[in-house]
Amino acid sequence: MERQELGLDPTEESYTDVTIDVQGFTEDMTVYSVDMEWGAMTFQYENTIWDATAHKSIAGAGWKVYDSENSKALDTTQDAINQIKVTNHSNAGVYATLHYAGTKTDAVDYTDTTGGFTKSAEDTDTQLTEKEGDVPEYLTLSTADNSGDASVAGTPTTGTVFFMPSGIKEEYKKADGITKWSQIGTITIGIETEQPTA
Repeated sequence: MERQELGLDPTEESYTDVTIDVQGFTEDMTVYSVDMEWGAMTFQYENTIWDATAHKSIAGAGWKVYDSENSKALDTTQDAINQIKVTNHSNAGVYATLHYAGTKTDAVDYTDTTGGFTKSAEDTDTQLTEKEGDVPEYLTLSTADNSGDASVAGTPTTGTVFFMPSGIKEEYKKADGITKWSQIGTITIGIETEQPTA
C-alpha cells in the first residue's frame, strides 16, 4: 500500500491536494465451458475364434469392443461403446488430454494392457496429437466464437475419438483369466487452456 506524508500542521488552516493514480485495462471475458460424453468402455479379450465350418478353434483376435446389451463382441473398433466425445462451447480454444493407465492392485496387475485413441474419420474440425515423451495424447478444439460476425451465434467444436486396449499378460489370456466386468484400467481426460508441453 502506498503512503504519502503530507506534513500538515493541524493548528493552521492549510490544505493540500493529493492525487492518486487509478489504473485499468480492457479485455474480453473468456468463458470456458466443455462437455464430455463417453460410452460404456466394455471390452473382451478373445484368445481364439471358433470356426463353425471347420469345427475347431483358430488363433485369437485380441481385444474387441463388447456389446453388453446383446452379449457379443463386435467386429469394429469404432462404436458408441468405445467412443469419447468432447465439445467446446468456450469463446477460446482448449486442449483435451487423453491418458490410459492399466489397473494395478495387490490382487491383479493389468499394467501390461495399454491403450490408444483414434480420431473419428468424420471429425474434421479437430486435431489429435499423438503421445510424445511426457506429453499425453490430446485433442485440439478451436473456439465456438467462430461465426465471424458478433451478431451471429458460433458453432461448438466437437472432437470424437475411439479407445481400444492392447496387450495383456500371458497369465490373463485364459478363458477365466480376467473375471467378467473387472476394471482393467482408467481413462483420464483433462482440459487445458494452454497447449500441453513436456
